[in-house]
Amino acid sequence: MSRVLNSSSKRVNKVESTQQGLISIVVPVYNAEKLLKETLGCLQKQTYQNIEIILVDDGSSDNSAVICKEFSLFDSRFHYVYQENAGAGAARNHGLKTARGEFIIFLDSDDLFEDCLIEKLHSALEFTGSDVAVCRENGFVGTYSPDSSLDIEVGHNMPAGTYRPSDLGRAFFQSVTASPWDKMFRKSFIDEHGLEFQNLRFSNDAYFILSALFLANSITWIEDVLVHYRMGQGSSLRDKMYLEPLCDLVMIDALRSEFFSGKYENNRDMIASIDEYTVSLLFSSYSVIAFQSPEAAGVFINELKQKYLPIWNQRDCSNVKCGGFKSRIFLWAVVHLSLDNFIWALSAFEEDPIRNQNSKNAKRYFLRLALSSLPVSSSRIKHG
Repeated sequence: MSRVLNSSSKRVNKVESTQQGLISIVVPVYNAEKLLKETLGCLQKQTYQNIEIILVDDGSSDNSAVICKEFSLFDSRFHYVYQENAGAGAARNHGLKTARGEFIIFLDSDDLFEDCLIEKLHSALEFTGSDVAVCRENGFVGTYSPDSSLDIEVGHNMPAGTYRPSDLGRAFFQSVTASPWDKMFRKSFIDEHGLEFQNLRFSNDAYFILSALFLANSITWIEDVLVHYRMGQGSSLRDKMYLEPLCDLVMIDALRSEFFSGKYENNRDMIASIDEYTVSLLFSSYSVIAFQSPEAAGVFINELKQKYLPIWNQRDCSNVKCGGFKSRIFLWAVVHLSLDNFIWALSAFEEDPIRNQNSKNAKRYFLRLALSSLPVSSSRIKHG
């Protein structure tokens, strides 16, 4: 899918066209040597020529720096930037501050991109005047092939079109995703709102992306699958959420603060949507952390009850109960069931039923949680 640059190539100098606005592509890089050349080759082949590709090396200890410098040596559109290891969020912020483009997109160093990715998202923004353009993506394992049966649909399920966030109303947060790599932003819009990625080990994308989406005057979705998300590269970062169990709480608090200080603070449908998103995140995070470490789960639930729920009730004038029936059930489970209930419900599974969820496991997990709330279950829980 891509051509790898080699040392015998001549330096490529692209002349900026007065007909095309400069687009900044920010790529955080951390120990990505095995897949980096293929990814950068996709960017080198973009049909939209007037781009700057900012490679932010987040303190890599492998040969990633060598590869980045090679591309920047032979193609003037590539720019290598180094920072001490601080995480993907900090790397994206570094690139954001460096970017000179009219538009900006954040891509990952191990994914693959169609050659027309930049051109099509840019065209969507130019044609509609939207602040954000979103394409479709799919996931793959191993070697990518357009005809592979392993291709897995991921990302949003929105029909193509241009929408104001309020058009989606109660379905807004359930219709968008927090992934950065399928979205292009108007840089002036990002600067106007002073948005930055959070410097968190987990969920460092979500605040920036979701805030940008609900702050946008309009968002354009296009039908084309332009990003191929590489799956199965070792264990996920979220498999170690227990190491820093408060990341999702910090993220959702910042997101709610941004939301309730803006134009939707009196929009009942949008409030219901963010409340449902909040509760769903709380339930899944608590379950994942409880599966990994009861001690970390105890830290999570204590912080939620003692700090964040009171803050949201007072600051947001919302007790996170504006969602639908399912959301209220989830909230009841998180707030009223003990940690022991969750541990007992999860003890029947060899794999995390939330992270490795299928309909059978999900129903079984919810049933065990319901059973754990019955008085006759208390002795069962205490004795395993």
